[in-house]
Amino acid sequence: MAALTSSPTELQYAPRPALRHRRSFRRVALVILLLAIALSLWLFGPSLWLQARLWYWMAECRDFAAAPTDVVCEEVPSWAGNTPPFLSSATTPKPLAEMERLSGVMSPNPQGPVLYLHERTTPGGVRRLVVVRRVPPAQRQSWDVPLGLAVSLWRPRPFPYADVAMTSWMDFDPLPRAFEANQSTASLKLFAGQTDPNDPSRFTISFETVDGSGVLEGKLQDGETPTSEPTVAWTVK
Repeated sequence: MAALTSSPTELQYAPRPALRHRRSFRRVALVILLLAIALSLWLFGPSLWLQARLWYWMAECRDFAAAPTDVVCEEVPSWAGNTPPFLSSATTPKPLAEMERLSGVMSPNPQGPVLYLHERTTPGGVRRLVVVRRVPPAQRQSWDVPLGLAVSLWRPRPFPYADVAMTSWMDFDPLPRAFEANQSTASLKLFAGQTDPNDPSRFTISFETVDGSGVLEGKLQDGETPTSEPTVAWTVK
C-alpha cells in the first residue's frame, strides 16, 4: 500500500496597506480637527473669554469682605434745604468696578460709596449678589425725606449671553439724621457692611451718629411671586 504524503498549504495573506496612505489620512484628519477648533474659537472664543472674566469678577464680588472698622463714608447734616457733600467716601471695590466695566451694565441709581458687597440667599433659596450704595446727598431727591440707599441685585446669565442681569431700586433712608448741627464735623459715619455667617439672608452695616452708634440690618427676602425678584428689608437697631 502506497504511503500517503501531504504537502504544506501555503497561506495567502492580504497585502499590508501602504504606510503612506495611513499617514495621509492622519494628516487630513488633523487638518480638519484644527480647522474645527479654529472655527469654534473664532465664533465663540470672544464670548467665552468675556464670560469667563465676568464670572471671575462676580465670584470675587460674592466673596468680598471688608474690615468692620473700615469707614465707607462720613456725612454732615442737612440743613435749611441744603445737602452738603460727603466729608469722605471710599472708592468702589475693584471686583465690582471690573464686573461693571466688563458687563457694560451700570445701575441707574446714583453711584455712591459701596456699603455692602456680597452674595446672600433668600429663605426660598434664591441667590443674588447684593450691592448696597450710599446715595450722594445731592442726589437723594429730597432733603427731609431722602432716598438714602441704592440697592442692586446681580446674577449671571448662562452662555451664550455671556453677561449679567441686574435689578436695582432706591430705598428711603432708614438711618437717623441730624439737622441744624455743626456743619464742619461728621454727624453720620458709616462702616463697611458685614455678612452674617449664621443667616444666609442677613447682613449688617454699623454706623455712628452724634448721639451714639447703631446697626442697620438688611435681609434678602423672596419676591411676592415665584417669578419676582427678591427685595431687601431694612431694620435699624
